[in-house]
Amino acid sequence: MRVGRRALTAMCPQCYRGIELADMTIRKPVVQPSMATCGTLVVLTKGSIEAEWILATEELIVHGMISGHTRCWGRVWLGPSARVRGSLRAPQVDIEAGAVIEGALIQIGAFCKSDLNATLDDEICAPEQIQRAISARP
Repeated sequence: MRVGRRALTAMCPQCYRGIELADMTIRKPVVQPSMATCGTLVVLTKGSIEAEWILATEELIVHGMISGHTRCWGRVWLGPSARVRGSLRAPQVDIEAGAVIEGALIQIGAFCKSDLNATLDDEICAPEQIQRAISARP
């Protein structure tokens, strides 16, 4: 799959779902089935995300509230006003004093790609497909 250097979105050739390539900033409450980006996802203090799946390939920065199954393949930073509900998986999580985490599963560090792919198969494309879309940019 090839996308242009300035492309902000693309379509997965396997499942035909939209892939967000740009960074996203959430300034107000958002409720939707899933939220995914190949870039950085930033949730500002007055922003919140309520979704079954919240996915960020590069980085997740939270000052507001997120609720759902959250996966990040880069660094997660939880600011002092952050509130996280649900599961969280990431290779690195930085937590500032004051952040609140209410979750059934918090997994930090390297995790099995096959485990993630099995979890995500029915919801969205696997991270390898998303990464290929980014790396294929001319």
